[in-house]
Amino acid sequence: MAVLAMTFAACSVPLWAAGSLPCATSPDGRRAREVSEIRVILETAIAGTIVQNASAENVSTLRKLAEHFDQMALNGTMLELYEANLAFYRQLLVLGGNLELVDLITEIRQRTSSAPVSQWRTRARIEQSGREHHLMIDAIGAGETERLKDLMRQHIRQS
Repeated sequence: MAVLAMTFAACSVPLWAAGSLPCATSPDGRRAREVSEIRVILETAIAGTIVQNASAENVSTLRKLAEHFDQMALNGTMLELYEANLAFYRQLLVLGGNLELVDLITEIRQRTSSAPVSQWRTRARIEQSGREHHLMIDAIGAGETERLKDLMRQHIRQS
């Protein structure tokens, strides 16, 4: 419990103040890869429904959440950044129309080591994630399901 408390305390350091990310650790490689592959399967399976269900208002909401993520990358803590990422993803996945799947994906994401600790290994990866959020929104707005699937794969695999 004390280790967990110290981990989250370290994650409350503002990103701009951290020379190297204080929360970056390496999760078990095999498990992280397998969880990523499960997410790719599940999330790309609903990409078409996300595109189909997304209204202009939904796209606008996603854009605001992506911009909030960008702001937290500049001015927030790792925990705030992580929470902004979760909010973006929840809204994105809700458009898939299956709340049980949203909950399942959320649970699966937690099977790797604490996400604020391991999700982004460098500032460059944080910035790339932000760009990918915007590209996914662009694909949704343009009705490009295959492009969204490709972007989701790239984003989840961090490739």
